[in-house]
Amino acid sequence: MLTPTVGLTENCDVVLFQRGWFMRKSVLTAAIFVAGITANSAAGAATLNLSVTADNAFSIYLSSNDAILGTPIGTSVGGPAGQWAQSFNYAATLSDPNYFIHVVGTNYNSANGLFDGAGTTNGSAPNPNAFLGQFSITGGGYVFANNTTSLLTNSDPNQWFGIGAANNTTWTQPSAAVQNFGQNGGNNIWGDAIGGPVPGISNQAFWIWSNPDNANYADLSTAIFSTEGPVATPLPAALPLFAGGLGVLGLLARRRNRNSAAIAA
Repeated sequence: MLTPTVGLTENCDVVLFQRGWFMRKSVLTAAIFVAGITANSAAGAATLNLSVTADNAFSIYLSSNDAILGTPIGTSVGGPAGQWAQSFNYAATLSDPNYFIHVVGTNYNSANGLFDGAGTTNGSAPNPNAFLGQFSITGGGYVFANNTTSLLTNSDPNQWFGIGAANNTTWTQPSAAVQNFGQNGGNNIWGDAIGGPVPGISNQAFWIWSNPDNANYADLSTAIFSTEGPVATPLPAALPLFAGGLGVLGLLARRRNRNSAAIAA
C-alpha cells in the first residue's frame, strides 16, 4: 500500500476548499437575490389618498376586516360646527391583500351635547348630517369597489354601505346602501350655504349618509381590493437555487470526507 505524501493531502484539501468556497459564494449570492426581491416588494407598496369632509365631523379608519373598526387615519371630531366647508387631506400605505375604508360620521346636536338644537334628517335644514369625499390609489396593485383607482362618495350599488349608529366610539358593520343628498356644490343645503362646492373635493362627489338617517351618527364603509397575486411570486424561482446550493455543499463535504479517508488509508 502506498503511503501518500503530505503534499498530495494538502493539494486535495486546497481543491476541496476552493470548491466549497465557490458553492458557499453561490449560495450567498442566491440569498442576497432573495432578500432583494423581498425588499423590492415592500418598497412597491401603494398609497391611498383621501380628501374628505363631513357635516359636522368624521373619524376615518383603514381596516383589513369589515367587522373591525381598524387603524385611525384622521378625524375632525372636536372641530367647529362649520368645518364641513373645508376639505381634510390624508394618505395611508396599502400593503395587505384587501382593505375597508371605515367612516364614523357625527352630527353635532343637542342629543350629544355638541350643538344647540336637534339634528335633522335626510339633508334637510337646519341641522343635517352628511359625509363627502374623493379617494385615489397611487402605486398600483389595488382598486376600489368600482374597479378603478378613483372613487367618490356616491349611492351607486355595492360601492358604499351605511348604517345608523348609536355613538362615534364603536363600530357596527354596515350592510345597507347609503342615500345621497345631492352633489358637492349642487342645489342642496351645503351648496347653497357656501355658493358652490367644498374646495379640494370633486363637484361630482355626493353628500352621503346612512339610510335610514337617525340625525346623530352613521357608520359608512367601502372596500379596496388587491389586483395582484402574492407579492413574493418570484420567490419560488429563487428558492430552488438556494436549497440546491445547500445540498451541493453537503455533497462536497461528504466527498471531502471520503477522499480524506481514502488518502489516509
